[in-house]
Formats: sequence, structure tokens, C-alpha cells
Amino acid sequence: MEKYIAFDVETPNAKNDRISSIGAAVIENGKIVETYSSLVNPETYFSSFNIELTGINKQKVKTHLILRVCGKNWSLYSKAVFL
Repeated sequence: MEKYIAFDVETPNAKNDRISSIGAAVIENGKIVETYSSLVNPETYFSSFNIELTGINKQKVKTHLILRVCGKNWSLYSKAVFL
């Protein structure tokens, strides 16, 4: 059985050193079997360009800490190839 995880992130500004949203799709044997997405508090500023592009701002992410986001779904990532 082949298992892959494709993921995408959004960033709050042009520095691209933090994330404000993460999404993932688990693919087994060529089929999407599970998806996941969450906002993430990057604990930094949001540029007006990125707010306009993604619709994500500081108010939307204020309670979404990265440890809580990843900790809840660790089984999603086990024994898989990341893309």
C-alpha cells in the first residue's frame, strides 16, 4: 500500500518564515482518504497583501497555536511519504 501526504501552507507575510494555515490530504493507493486543514497563529504580523490574498488575519488565528494544531493529528502523518 502506498501512502502519501500532500500539504500546502499559507504565510502571513512575504518573509515566508511562518505559517498561518496548513492543509493536508492523505492519499492511499491513488485515492484521497482523509483531509485536514487548520489555521495557525504565526505569532507575527500579517501583511495587507497576504490578508487580501488569503483572507486570513490576526483575529482569525489568535487561538490556533501550532502545538495544538499538529498535536491533535499526529497519526495522520505516520508511515507516509510527504509531498
